Amino acid sequence: MTQIQKADPTARRMTIRLVVLIFVMGAIMISLLEINQQNISNWLEGNIDDIINNVWVVIIACLIMIAPIVIFALYLFQFGLSCIRSKRFPPPETRVIRDTPVLEGKAGIKRGQIIVGLSVMLKLLSLGFVVVLWRLFASLESAL
Repeated sequence: MTQIQKADPTARRMTIRLVVLIFVMGAIMISLLEINQQNISNWLEGNIDDIINNVWVVIIACLIMIAPIVIFALYLFQFGLSCIRSKRFPPPETRVIRDTPVLEGKAGIKRGQIIVGLSVMLKLLSLGFVVVLWRLFASLESAL
């Protein structure tokens, strides 16, 4: 019979609160962007030369935008390594938000490897995003 790791009600409540908070913050940010879209567009058009001449400012802004994805990828990497080391998914002492079947041995290692692979892909995609924008602005700078 498969071992089941019981859900932690405190972790469940905290996760629900965090998801609601992120949803509300995202909705507020989207609303602010829609309200100020014309102002932002006018500012970008009026300062396009300064933006193109300061590629590093754009790259830093891109790094700030992808920071949450990179942080999540780092967390996934550590979590995956923990699964591999313990040969168990979820790793011991991990708080789960729902009753979770425990995978041990090769199945736990395989799940950890999948999680590590996902984290590496997220990191590479984030890096690719910055490189593409850097190249885009570099080509715009040479064109002007």
